[in-house]
Amino acid sequence: MAQETPILSDEQVNRDVLRPILETDWRFYVTFTVLGLIVLWGLFAFSWQLLVGMGVMGLTQGIFWGQYIIDFVFWIGLSHSGTLISAILRVTHAEWRRPITRGAEVMTVFTLSMGALYPLIHLGRNWRFYYIMPYPSERTLWPDFRRQHLLEAIVAYQKRDRRYGGIKEPAVAGR
Repeated sequence: MAQETPILSDEQVNRDVLRPILETDWRFYVTFTVLGLIVLWGLFAFSWQLLVGMGVMGLTQGIFWGQYIIDFVFWIGLSHSGTLISAILRVTHAEWRRPITRGAEVMTVFTLSMGALYPLIHLGRNWRFYYIMPYPSERTLWPDFRRQHLLEAIVAYQKRDRRYGGIKEPAVAGR
């Protein structure tokens, strides 16, 4: 004999779905506190970086790969995996794919938005973001940069010793 599944009322379904949200125990508050402390620690670390500089993340002269660049590549790669999963499931026309495809597409959107944050954070001096955006200069956000300034910058750059990450060759005795 086939066993019949009981039909639940809308009120019972709503109560079952909302129970974890409305009825919390001590584990919820412990998890919320731990995650809140992690967020506060992240805000402190970002503020410290703004105060001290990009050196706190390992981005110093001669070191071009730092944590932010690695995180950027990670999030963009993760978004590619969501796109790949969605594309494979759409091409195969699998009927069971719809919830997984939607989840993969949402994952792609959120991971791309996370990846888009890292170039902004990687600036180091975030208040200078306006200088890299094409923004009308009616509010004088861009400096008055002329041809003479460009030539002065090129001459100053040519005088720098940039071989081997700026480290000069040591003097050897007897040469």
